[in-house]
Amino acid sequence: MSLIETLAGKIADTVLAISPRVHSIQVTVHKPHAPVGVALDDVAVTYRKDAE
Repeated sequence: MSLIETLAGKIADTVLAISPRVHSIQVTVHKPHAPVGVALDDVAVTYRKDAE
C-alpha cells in the first residue's frame, strides 16, 4: 500500500466485514513527515464509511 487513503479504506472495509455490529466507521491515518514537497509535521486522511 503506497497511499494512506488506500490504507484507511482497507481498514474500514475489514472492520465492517468482520464486525456485524458496526454500522459505520471513521478511520484516520497519520503519516508524520510525509514527503509532499513542503515542510509539514503531519499529513492525515480521514475515511468514513457506512455498512451496506
